[in-house]
Amino acid sequence: MFAGTSPAQGNEVAAQYSLNFNPRVVSLSGASGSNPDVTLGAGAPEGTTLIVNASQAAAGHIGIVENFNGAGNGAVTAGTKRIAAIRFHILPDAPTGASPVVFDNGAITDVTSDTYGTGIGTTFDQNGVVTILNPNVSGIQVSGRVTTSDGRGLRNATVTMTDQNGIAHSVSTSSFGYYTFDNVVTGQTYTIRVASRLYRFATRELQVTDSLTDVDFVGLE
Repeated sequence: MFAGTSPAQGNEVAAQYSLNFNPRVVSLSGASGSNPDVTLGAGAPEGTTLIVNASQAAAGHIGIVENFNGAGNGAVTAGTKRIAAIRFHILPDAPTGASPVVFDNGAITDVTSDTYGTGIGTTFDQNGVVTILNPNVSGIQVSGRVTTSDGRGLRNATVTMTDQNGIAHSVSTSSFGYYTFDNVVTGQTYTIRVASRLYRFATRELQVTDSLTDVDFVGLE
């Protein structure tokens, strides 16, 4: 999934937006109106109506229209909301890595309206991606141990692994300081950082070509 728009102000009653994706990497159903690959998110008010323009899905464009006041319940409430969920289908010959998903006005014009039908200025996040894992290396792992300077395992430290596209994943260390990242994509350079309230850790750059089991970190007070 990927980030959508800025947090709701609490007076939005409708939103429409167009997404662009790479049709050589992923696909969506071409069904307009009710589309099985586009559903309402948990943050959409009860009664929200959803209409999909998928006439250009084969070319990588899809339009989505949501009426939050479809059941007369008023506007969406303020805050960060997940108003839609989109399921992409990975093509058999899709290359591994991150494939961009952006807002582009390609199928319909991006518009958010308030209770008076007035357009609301909206910020659209253009950093969305779908990450394709190589099925042939899905078992690749990167693991290690986080310890104090005297060799004791550090519990509940946060280890973050960021790929060259800026996509980050975080895990917490076990009671003995161990951590593991599963399904790591090979052929990329990763940045690994450790965060702890009591210790500082040096950042590591890592080129992953196979599973690694000794990516260890020692804390500095």
